[in-house]
Amino acid sequence: MKLIRRLFKVFIFAALITGWTLAASAVHVILTPDPSTTERVIIIPKDQISFEDTFVDTRKWTLADAANHPKVVQRLIDTGKADRIAHVLDGQSNLSAALRLTDALLHPPATQPAQKSVTKEKAVELFEDLKDLSKEVMKPKTVTPVATRPAPKVVSPPAQPSDPPKERSTLFPE
Repeated sequence: MKLIRRLFKVFIFAALITGWTLAASAVHVILTPDPSTTERVIIIPKDQISFEDTFVDTRKWTLADAANHPKVVQRLIDTGKADRIAHVLDGQSNLSAALRLTDALLHPPATQPAQKSVTKEKAVELFEDLKDLSKEVMKPKTVTPVATRPAPKVVSPPAQPSDPPKERSTLFPE
């Protein structure tokens, strides 16, 4: 009887864990930075069941981060809660947050790589290296004249017999 109770408890525990895992894979849990409202955590349904972007912290997002999470942003726009992540926008446009986020999804901001500063001494050193390399590449190479090259060896194909050997059958001897 104790074994049955224990098995029943394990089965219930496994069912609960499975159910919570399935429920977590069906929603986006979004944390927003706005402390003035009671809705700091937004829970919206996903389009498809997956574990991608189940928990999203938008408190330090930029517009590039919004473009990197298109499914979350699109679901926020679809459910009418795009204004909850308006903090990623620059705030200088009169357009609604949904329109500006849609534009960010369609035209993600280009990220510029950081430019390295090159000192004058480093530039001169690179130029000298390039000049030395070009001299080495432009050196005339010695070419062996055709007359002194050894003649290529001609390999003739093996001789083929005129009549191929007859195959003997082991089932029906002659």
